[in-house]
Amino acid sequence: MDPDIFDYKTTERTFRILASDVVLGRLWLEMYSLLKKCAPGINLHAVPYTFARQDKMLINAEVDLVLGGFDSSSDSINARHVMDSYYICVMRPDNPLAAADMTATEFAGAEHLQVSFSGDSFDFVDEKLQILGLSRRIVMTVNNFSSVAPLLIATDLIAVLPAGAVYEYIMDGKLSASRCPIELPVPPLFMLWHKRQGNDLGLQWLMQNIEQNYVESGKIKLEKLNHSIHPSES
Repeated sequence: MDPDIFDYKTTERTFRILASDVVLGRLWLEMYSLLKKCAPGINLHAVPYTFARQDKMLINAEVDLVLGGFDSSSDSINARHVMDSYYICVMRPDNPLAAADMTATEFAGAEHLQVSFSGDSFDFVDEKLQILGLSRRIVMTVNNFSSVAPLLIATDLIAVLPAGAVYEYIMDGKLSASRCPIELPVPPLFMLWHKRQGNDLGLQWLMQNIEQNYVESGKIKLEKLNHSIHPSES
């Protein structure tokens, strides 16, 4: 086989991808349709996301690609920015805090649910609150996004989430979303891969299609969600 040619129609290969469940939820169905139609011999195997180990897993060739944040000091890791999101505050619609714009003090005084892949409960939200002289109570943490919606629907908990993490629940009216009362950083999504695969045409083909599918569907959802939260700004 010519190493300078990648024939996705006939290639048999499995790619291992490190990604969170919210990323997979937005991407996997589109990728399945693509593989079914164009690349029947290619498999995509998801590996549970862990930000702390993503560099090591790329260096050790445990995964081919990472879809996540980027904070690497390794010069052996390549990164490509895919898109930016934004954070929202999410709760059940009849939560008293959903009725009006929250103040930072009200936000800090609420019962919080946090998504933590590492298990640590102090994050960027707590850092921002600390600057304001405030702190919050993390009542529960979960290590995936799939558990969030059922907990928010059934309790008084609120959560700070990347826009799109519970998109369907918000658009169906099962959850309410509002802007966060404190300024938070923009959550970017990157594709990361090891430099030894810089000339890997199969990986380049995969990244191109992931980016195409994710960005196209992601931007549409973010715009719809932003309009529902801030109709006067859209």
